[in-house]
Amino acid sequence: TLQKQLVASDGVSNDYFGISVSISGDYIVVGAPYSDVNEVYTGSAYVFYKDQDGADNWGQVAKLTAFDGADDHNFGTSVSISGNNIVVGAMGDETSKGSAYLFSKDQDGVDSWGLVTKLTASVRTDWDQFGTSVSINGDYIAIGADQKDMEIGGGGIGSAYVFHKDQGGIGAWREVAALTASDGADGDGFGTSVSIDGTSLA
Repeated sequence: TLQKQLVASDGVSNDYFGISVSISGDYIVVGAPYSDVNEVYTGSAYVFYKDQDGADNWGQVAKLTAFDGADDHNFGTSVSISGNNIVVGAMGDETSKGSAYLFSKDQDGVDSWGLVTKLTASVRTDWDQFGTSVSINGDYIAIGADQKDMEIGGGGIGSAYVFHKDQGGIGAWREVAALTASDGADGDGFGTSVSIDGTSLA
């Protein structure tokens, strides 16, 4: 049975609100990669809470944006929430090298959903589209880059990257693995989707 239709408080046509969604406990995050921030089409992600403005109301509690957002960054292409942490992919960032942003619920104040860090691959090239897909579970984040190692005139072989929370220092998130398919070929798009649970990654 439908409980609630979610809409952005400032949504307009062609925002693509709902192109990505993720739920964890009493929170839902929804991506809108073509929404504008001050008339710059950087993209956004919206956070909803189950009991905001009434029991089971699923009201909006936050709008997340990139601190360095620019046109066509596609922030919100992918989203993932686990507990008090949200990851948002921006596959169009920096000539589609791509990036992802980690937010935490009580960062910079109670219920503030503040930025913790910006994640990028250790080796980056134009059109990798790192952030095409994201998944967070506990202390691990997986991020897909489906156009990594793209041949001219073709599609990417693709890669997926794993980050761990305390790698390189307490509270730091660092890349611990870059994954590729053993039989990868041009156009495979490995990393188009990712999902992590515990110590297993698909």
